[in-house]
Amino acid sequence: MTGRSKDALAAATATFWTPLLREHGFKRYAKRSFGRCTHEGIFQLIGLHLSSYGDKSFSVEYSSMLTTRHREVAGSTTFRRLPRGKSNDGWWNAKSHKHADESMREVCEKTGDVAIPWFEATSSTAGLADELLVIARGGNPHTFFELGCCYAVSGDLEAATPILRQAIHGFQTAFEEMPKRTWAEQERLRAQELVDAIAVRKHQSLLTKWQAETIRTLKLEKLLARPDSNAN
Repeated sequence: MTGRSKDALAAATATFWTPLLREHGFKRYAKRSFGRCTHEGIFQLIGLHLSSYGDKSFSVEYSSMLTTRHREVAGSTTFRRLPRGKSNDGWWNAKSHKHADESMREVCEKTGDVAIPWFEATSSTAGLADELLVIARGGNPHTFFELGCCYAVSGDLEAATPILRQAIHGFQTAFEEMPKRTWAEQERLRAQELVDAIAVRKHQSLLTKWQAETIRTLKLEKLLARPDSNAN
């Protein structure tokens, strides 16, 4: 193929993966990642992660996250990697254009068979809540916080409050164990703010405010804009 990037992985991405992702509404988010925002305010992100060993290998990471939870980084406990063979932590070779093309063809197949159905299942608030409910068994306060936000968005306030209190307890414990974890105290305060807002039925305005801040901080405006047929 002529006119391709000298970067083997970038070339394979442009040739095979980008068209597939665009078919499903994903747009370029960063150099090696793509994202989309669903009509229920779910930000879905998928991207390539290069090996830190410099061996030209890569994995594919993806996640779904609620924009109505205040966020300063694009991260979520729903984080996954595409599987390969018997491993749930798949890695592919991009040492040359030939290797990268072969790898990306397989990645496209896995994306269609594994990632896209998962994205569809977590594209709604209810679907994301179902996923978080399973993950919550691990006891991560971030998961509790996001799950509580899902319940608050859907209006299930009786379910939201106790879950948010679990998040508050988890963040407080993390901060007390290591005071340098200032993020834990900040998250605790936000979760408490939502609990207080729910108590006086002002949670919707708070969630709307958080969503606007998240969209601005994570620069999601470009994903919300109308598709540009000339975009790469």
